[in-house]
Amino acid sequence: LVGDKPKLIYQANIAGAGSHQITDGVGISINNKPHLMFLIGEGFKSERAQDPQVEGGKVMLIQEDGSNPLGNRPYANPKVEALGIRNAFVITNNPSDSGKYLIADTGPDKYDRLIYTHLTTGSRLNFNWSGDQEKLKEPIPDPDNRLIKDLVIYRLPQTRTFTGLKFIPKSNQVLAVMFGQTGSTANTPGKEVWLGELTNLNGQPKIFFTPIIRRVKEAEGKLGNPLGLEIDPQTGDFFFADILEGRLYQVS
Repeated sequence: LVGDKPKLIYQANIAGAGSHQITDGVGISINNKPHLMFLIGEGFKSERAQDPQVEGGKVMLIQEDGSNPLGNRPYANPKVEALGIRNAFVITNNPSDSGKYLIADTGPDKYDRLIYTHLTTGSRLNFNWSGDQEKLKEPIPDPDNRLIKDLVIYRLPQTRTFTGLKFIPKSNQVLAVMFGQTGSTANTPGKEVWLGELTNLNGQPKIFFTPIIRRVKEAEGKLGNPLGLEIDPQTGDFFFADILEGRLYQVS
């Protein structure tokens, strides 16, 4: 493929900064029209994450030409899908659980979390980032399902940033790539690949993880941050990268 004449389809209504960045997105269809749903973090100026008019700390939704999305919109700014994101690296959908998305959001020092939620329902969702780290451990009830008392299905007591999530086809299993505190040379916590199993999808969802790849002892003291994840649907092999060491790994 050869592309030319790139077209700017979206620009946030506030200037970018170290705490404000588009990190990941997915393509979805609404009313048979292609849309893009993506994450914008807001790690430091938390008041932005709670202001529906400010496009930072949000889940955003646009049509692929950058115009406003179709369907029921929860906020006056039609491009805003949900509030209260701090610094979410990854969003992925679960093909085995229609309309559900898994979002990995990071706390300042702890309470990194996985949010499992419906989106594009028209309901107002607020994921609670307001500058108070302790607020991130409070439950977020599902406005559309009284059986779900907390949309956050996993919280981490130590800093481990999920940097890659991918559901294994035709299952409720998910691969997760993560690393520990940014700049740390320690092997743990973080710098691992986990396999997660979602359960109780008809009520309060839960997820259980098993580490399947850890760094060898010889890597202690060296930088390295696993990032990104992709699964070959034909073979089941998966791939992830190391952003600091410039490596790409294939795992059978």
